[in-house]
Amino acid sequence: MVCGLASLVIVIAGYYINPQVEENNSEREDISVWQNLKKNSIEIKEAMKIPVIYRTIGFFLLSGLTVPTFSDINYYFVLNVVKFSKFTVSMLSIVGYISLLGGVIMYNKWLKQWEIRTLLKYSLILGFFS
Repeated sequence: MVCGLASLVIVIAGYYINPQVEENNSEREDISVWQNLKKNSIEIKEAMKIPVIYRTIGFFLLSGLTVPTFSDINYYFVLNVVKFSKFTVSMLSIVGYISLLGGVIMYNKWLKQWEIRTLLKYSLILGFFS
């Protein structure tokens, strides 16, 4: 049902797209895919020279490499050992996504002015104790 509603929202949003936006942007048509790829690669290379960006990307890369994920094992454990129904697991997943949305709203409302390094530090501390 959620996927169906999301598809409906996309269709409605597509219906209201202004076609004149594409007509006014003739500069985009002159750039080939390879030129655009080269330009984007150069911009990414320049961004990677900024310490905040490359340190943050490095943190998430190291975190992804060193912290194991047990999502598949956890799914079968919850279904077969704990005996949750698929519906319960789905509802818990939805609660997780709603919590994620709440976290985004909280960040935009109260935590946006905090330094990223401080937020990552608190995230690690909370993740350690949870």
